[in-house]
Amino acid sequence: MWGETMRLLLVDDEFFVRERILRQLNWNDLGIDDVRQASCGVEAVRMLNDCSPDVLLTDVRLPNMNGLQLAEEVTRANPDCKIIFISGYSDVSALRGAIRLRAINFVEKPINIQELSDSIRKAASDLRREHFLKSDLDKYQSKTRQEQLISAARGLTKSDTVSEAAESVRQLSGSSDFTYYVSVALRLINTPSEPLRGDRQSRDDDQSHGGEPPLYDEPSLYDASFAAVLNDVFHDNESVAVGFVKHDRAAVHLFCRSYSFRRREKIEPYLNNLINRLRDLNIKSVCAIGKSGRLPDVFPESYTTAQQALSYCYYNGPGCICHYRDYDLTPYDMEHIPLANFSQALTKAEPQHFNDMLANLASSIKMRNATPPSQVVRFFSNVLGMVIRAAARENVKILDAFADEYDVWDYIHDLPFLDDLCDFTLNTVKRYYEQTQHKTNNSTVNHIIGFIKQSYDNPDLSVTMISDDIHLTPTYICHLFKDTLGTTIGEYITRQRIDKAKELLQTGAYRVKDLARLVGYRNANYFSYAFKRETGYSPGVKQA
Repeated sequence: MWGETMRLLLVDDEFFVRERILRQLNWNDLGIDDVRQASCGVEAVRMLNDCSPDVLLTDVRLPNMNGLQLAEEVTRANPDCKIIFISGYSDVSALRGAIRLRAINFVEKPINIQELSDSIRKAASDLRREHFLKSDLDKYQSKTRQEQLISAARGLTKSDTVSEAAESVRQLSGSSDFTYYVSVALRLINTPSEPLRGDRQSRDDDQSHGGEPPLYDEPSLYDASFAAVLNDVFHDNESVAVGFVKHDRAAVHLFCRSYSFRRREKIEPYLNNLINRLRDLNIKSVCAIGKSGRLPDVFPESYTTAQQALSYCYYNGPGCICHYRDYDLTPYDMEHIPLANFSQALTKAEPQHFNDMLANLASSIKMRNATPPSQVVRFFSNVLGMVIRAAARENVKILDAFADEYDVWDYIHDLPFLDDLCDFTLNTVKRYYEQTQHKTNNSTVNHIIGFIKQSYDNPDLSVTMISDDIHLTPTYICHLFKDTLGTTIGEYITRQRIDKAKELLQTGAYRVKDLARLVGYRNANYFSYAFKRETGYSPGVKQA
């Protein structure tokens, strides 16, 4: 079948005829890329192993094997080959043979070069048109088959359609020798944006693009691309895999030829490969294996149990594979965890004790993976609410990217793993301690500190602005601040700005001039000078 190169085989026992044809025709203009020649039919047949011609241009009268016999051999090797006969005789039988072989033309000797040129151009043109038509048909048939398989995959999840869907898969796969059936459920995960330390400018940018950004991008995977991944993973004839994608979930139904797929060491390598292929598409995933059976009727129950088993993955991490039989049927008692213990640790400013309590709790919950994740999220929400309210009493902000506690709830509810929830909670508590560590017993100084933390990015921030806000003279507040903290207001403002700049530098997302603007400096050079004076290195130098 014709590919990218169009080949023509010229066969004539007269050397000068071949030379004239080769020299006088503009092959590139005719659409021919490769021209081979032979002096007889036997030689031409031997060449078929190395060169299957798309166009055969042959004399009818050849020694040993005539042109009609050669044409039959060539069309046996390539039924799409176009044939052009040359003859110096008014041979009725040759003409009949040409018609039978559906030759594209019959050119008489002496050869008219223009007539021959037109015949070859037509042969090349017809081949290309047929190729594209066949290619489009193949794509249409493939697409239709793929769509049918996806539709069947959806039908396998319901008891009232499972029989018809299973039969459809058998027919489309051309096989019925299946002995084992099982469903696998996947959760598709993209990395969340981290709003904990979002600065005001980034939030303003988000809002200018139509509101708050989603915590997760929708995984960019669709039924067709998922089907391609499945074909790549399950390609060794041991099973047929059909599946579909719905939002951040995917389903795979396996028609297995061997009952050995019930063993973990058999099925899990395939699933690990599937997880890795999805990771190549920048999609993290976890999967769970449902109940299996020897009849396709098990698919609806298998799919349901696989979806239920996905909750186990909450206590593991990306790439994990869980099984519906992995349940520890005794859930952790989340209702009787004393929240007061966490409150006391927070009040006593014991961050390490707070962290240890949270880590121990997470470890205990993981040992009871039958605990509904919703109960775990509810408890952590209570802990976070306690920290947020404590921060409000101290007049400090720790979660600027969230409008209120409801936004926090929405965010943590969508976190895919318990470790993510723990990290977010610990970072929130860390932020709380950072924001309150300089609090004093003097309410005026605390008010000044709070004002600076909220206004450090204002290049006009000054003692006068603070004085106007607090309604006390600049001289008084300067002396009070220095006597209480041992540093001047100006030094405290600079330190606050440089600390924030160091935070932003770690993201690697900002140029020096952008950093200067974000932390309240109009002049980037002066910012660089102040930064180096405080830290010992320039903001443009990446630190290990």
